[in-house]
Amino acid sequence: MIKELIDSIRLGDAEELVFEQRYSVGESLARRRNKESFNNWKKENTKSISSIGGDRPYSISWFDSLFTSDIAVESIITDKNRGRKIVGTFCNLVPEELIYASGARPIRLCSGANHTIKAAETVYPRDCCDLIKSSLGTAIDNEPFAGLCDSIVIPATCDGKKKLGEIMNEIVPIWMLDLPQSRDRAQAKSYWLTENKLLKKKLEVLTGQKIDRKSLRQAIMDLQERNIMLRKIQEYRRKALLSGRDALIIIQGCFFADLHEWMKHADLLFKELDKKQYNHQMENPQKKARIMISGSPLILPNTKIADIIEGHGALIVADMTCSGGEFSYDAVVPDDWSMHDMMLAVSERYLLPSMCPCFMKSEDRIDKALDLVRENKIEGVVYVVLRHCLLFDIEARKLKEALAAKGIPFLQIMTDYSPEDKEQLRTRVEAFIEMIAARK
Repeated sequence: MIKELIDSIRLGDAEELVFEQRYSVGESLARRRNKESFNNWKKENTKSISSIGGDRPYSISWFDSLFTSDIAVESIITDKNRGRKIVGTFCNLVPEELIYASGARPIRLCSGANHTIKAAETVYPRDCCDLIKSSLGTAIDNEPFAGLCDSIVIPATCDGKKKLGEIMNEIVPIWMLDLPQSRDRAQAKSYWLTENKLLKKKLEVLTGQKIDRKSLRQAIMDLQERNIMLRKIQEYRRKALLSGRDALIIIQGCFFADLHEWMKHADLLFKELDKKQYNHQMENPQKKARIMISGSPLILPNTKIADIIEGHGALIVADMTCSGGEFSYDAVVPDDWSMHDMMLAVSERYLLPSMCPCFMKSEDRIDKALDLVRENKIEGVVYVVLRHCLLFDIEARKLKEALAAKGIPFLQIMTDYSPEDKEQLRTRVEAFIEMIAARK
């Protein structure tokens, strides 16, 4: 009781960040439904997915349809019509457990679409990473995912995200999560816990539903079940039962699919893959280069790097990106099921294991990359930097030198969402893969 009282006093002293909106970027942000924009998104995804080819699992068709049809949007609309609140998110640092415990439905809005960038550049600088501009463009065009949100939570992971929140707030209410600059200092943990408590309070106001011990515990257990499935995807990918591109489709399907529908279809897929392995119906991967992708997020439909790698016969057996393998990192493990310990465990789960380069120290990120290289028998690392993404660009040098000390080839690629550089990238990536093959 005393601990809860102290927490209540601390939370009462915390100041919420509020955008005053006394000035506007202009009427160009007036919401307008751009029907063609969403159709273009589906077309881009269809083109990307159709290029995969090969012996793909039959059960993956449902995951494909999340990106090529209206089924995900229809599911969200159904929930919204029933009175359920829709909360948009960015990055891996937004605690989904709190959103589910409040009765709301989270959908991740990070966009990989090229066609929405033009709309964003009417109000946002061109010299900013395409992920920011593409995501803003979906909101300006009032595409269904962003357009259906009652609120959007944006962690302040970079300068682009900070200003994205201020501009998007003219379209839909934005809640910023203010990050500490480090992960492991005591004051950082305390500050981040306070931010999570503020988010909990705002979610309760939005939904009219109190987040209690029962609802939070259930949300933790549901997401733990999903995350076990996400980690299982990595096992199939490591064994070459699943391509790297298919793994990204399945993982990113979590971003906006209904949680329980996703788990049901993931279970069907796993049964198919287990049968395939039992019957030895798998390609011989011995001669194929084993590649890990790291760096900036690869978000559908922007999969051109993965398309080139696997299109040239290599295997993407692991990735270290916030849009892929990093989405399923460590579990929420409370010491007990009290409200205080559950909140603390949720808060620490999103802060302590995070490999985001927005934090000051990068040693843990390099340690994890080396662990993945060893565990997955990686023979080469392709490091992708989205143009104008300073954080990932800076980190490349240390990682390159650490990998060189282990004898692991490293290829850094600077790119954006435009298809114009694909052939130039193809030349570099194919030469890299052939160099690895020659070392075997």
